[in-house]
Parts: sequence; C-alpha cells; structure tokens
Amino acid sequence: MLRGLRSDFQLFHRTYHRHRSRRMALAAFWLQPSTEALLLMRMASTGPKVISLIARRRLLRRFSTDVERGASIAPGLLVAHALGIVLGGGTRTAHNVKLHHNVTLGVDRGGWPTLEEDVMVFPGAVVVGPVTIGRGANIGANAFVSADVPAGTVVPGGTRWTRTVAAAQDPPGSLRRREA
Repeated sequence: MLRGLRSDFQLFHRTYHRHRSRRMALAAFWLQPSTEALLLMRMASTGPKVISLIARRRLLRRFSTDVERGASIAPGLLVAHALGIVLGGGTRTAHNVKLHHNVTLGVDRGGWPTLEEDVMVFPGAVVVGPVTIGRGANIGANAFVSADVPAGTVVPGGTRWTRTVAAAQDPPGSLRRREA
C-alpha cells in the first residue's frame, strides 16, 4: 500500500506541482482531501476483510465514493476530486490512471472494465462491462462506454461508445491522436 501511495505522490507531483520542490509538493499532497480518499480506496480494495469494510464505510460517508473489495488499483492513481467515484469489484487500473469525480467503473454482462496505462476519465463518465480502455485513451465528461476503446482514442464527452459505434470504421465524434 505504501508503494502505491509513493507512486500516487510522484504522479501528483508531475501533474500539479512540477515547478515546486518535492517537500512543498509532499505537503500539498498530504493536505488535500483526495489523499485520504486514495488511502481508503486502497484499503477498501485490497485490505483484510474487516479493514476493507471499515474503509469502504468511511469512503461512503465522507466522500460518497464506493470501492468494492477485489478492485485492483495499480500504483500511480490520481484522483482529482474524490466525490462520487464507484469502482466495481473486478475493475483493474494500470499505472498513471487519472479519475475525476462522479466516475463509475462497473459491472455489465458479467465483467468489469480494465483501464490501461495513462488513461484519463473525466467527470460523470460511465464505463461498464468487460471492456478495455487502451493506453493513453481519454474518456470525455458524461460519456457512456460499453465497448473496447483503442489506445490513444479520445471519446468525446456526452457520447455513447457501444459495440456498434466501436465497430464502425470512423465512429462519429471519435478522435484518434496522431503519433508525433
């Protein structure tokens, strides 16, 4: 768990306080409420059963965030605002994933989502089912995703990304990042 927090801090420092010393960035990291939520999220997902239940209860009461036991949270998670986040029991996140408030990663069709490295999920997005969000993909605000998203894809906010849309050659409204 401490290794995870160390990686969380390093991502926080690179993202928000690159221009500050490590000492100042560490103080900012520990003083923000999202750090408490990150610690509780890790405890709720992988801690012993009793600790997991206590941490989950505290998350629900303090942040309206629900993390089921069994969710796999890799080191380097960045939570901008820890309100209203839901992580289902089989959800897996890789390194350097950034989640905003009111994000739901839940079960549908018997499976949970997998977020690969460097994925950013914006506020209000819902990702459900046994889908994989590819490396470097961005899920826009209020988007609904129920199909795989290729690496480097930007799913625009307020859209539905379903199997039908994902199967199209050029899905309407989707943007692919061009490699430099």
